[in-house]
Amino acid sequence: MDSKTLELLVDITEDFQFLDNILAKKSINRKQCKQLALSLRKLLYDKHSTLSAAAQVFNKRLRISSPPELSPDDELFFTSAYFTHASPFDWQGIGMCKVALHKAPTAPEMNWVDDKRPLKIQTFLNQRVMAFGHYSVKRIDVLRFVAHKLGGAHLDSPKDSGPENTLKHLRNNVGAKVTSNGVQYLFKVKGNKKWKTDMVLKPNHLDPTMLELLATTQILLGEKDVQTLRNLIQEALLKEEET
Repeated sequence: MDSKTLELLVDITEDFQFLDNILAKKSINRKQCKQLALSLRKLLYDKHSTLSAAAQVFNKRLRISSPPELSPDDELFFTSAYFTHASPFDWQGIGMCKVALHKAPTAPEMNWVDDKRPLKIQTFLNQRVMAFGHYSVKRIDVLRFVAHKLGGAHLDSPKDSGPENTLKHLRNNVGAKVTSNGVQYLFKVKGNKKWKTDMVLKPNHLDPTMLELLATTQILLGEKDVQTLRNLIQEALLKEEET
């Protein structure tokens, strides 16, 4: 094995070990959240994603199963959705399916699409996973935002995109806590009695970007093609140690 391939496989192994450790934790802080985004960024969408490169090394297909996808922007604009999160999530034995919270007394039909076809990495990254008001964001928007912006000096840059501004607003106004009854979202909303009991956000509450990163991590680690690739990498590294 040449040195470049060896470095690639070791790098992937370290990133996956970090992802495993994160899902085994009972809590996640901002620093760990940023590191999680950086690891996912390397694995999935850097100039040459390490996972795609490894799949080429072993001549293996790499696909990711599709979780439910949000409806298109124009449809979201005409609904009364206050906040929507589409990625499935199961952490510490607590499960959460797609969530849609509405201002209206009766939630309108969101026309969710459950696409069972395995996706290429780029298609997986381009799935819409959250909406806030009239705006939706893609999975890749969340990864970029946390990896590049979270805790950085340029968080309020005038060059921020629409998705970045939406995610920044979500971090400041929406939180979640994991309880024995599931994941409960909390909203900081002014002048709305309906949300009065959910107005207080605390430092230990997960924000939607953290939940999405955890959901993406869980989807990735549970994918059959990814598990096969991890096994091949482990076998190759063991053989390299024996030589």
